[in-house]
Amino acid sequence: MDAWERIYKLREIIIHHNQLYYENDTPEISDFEYDALMNELISLEKEFPLFASPDSPPKKWGAQHWNDLGKSHTKMLCKVWQMLFPKVK
Repeated sequence: MDAWERIYKLREIIIHHNQLYYENDTPEISDFEYDALMNELISLEKEFPLFASPDSPPKKWGAQHWNDLGKSHTKMLCKVWQMLFPKVK
C-alpha cells in the first residue's frame, strides 16, 4: 500500500470512528487505538504534504453538533456573566 492509499484509508477509518463516538455515542475502539490511527495520519501528512487536506480529520474537531453546541454555550455563558456582573453606572 502506498502513502496516498494509506492516508485515504486512515481518513475513512477515523471519520467512521468519529461518527460512532461523537454522533452515536457507540465507540468501537479504545482512545489508545484511535490516537494511534490519528498519529499515524498526522505523521504521513507531514511526510507527504502534497497529500494533506484541509478537511483531514486532524484538522477538524468533533462533530458538527459540537460546533453548534459551542456557539449556544458561549451565548449562555455571556448571559450568565452579564447577570453576575451587571454594568455599574
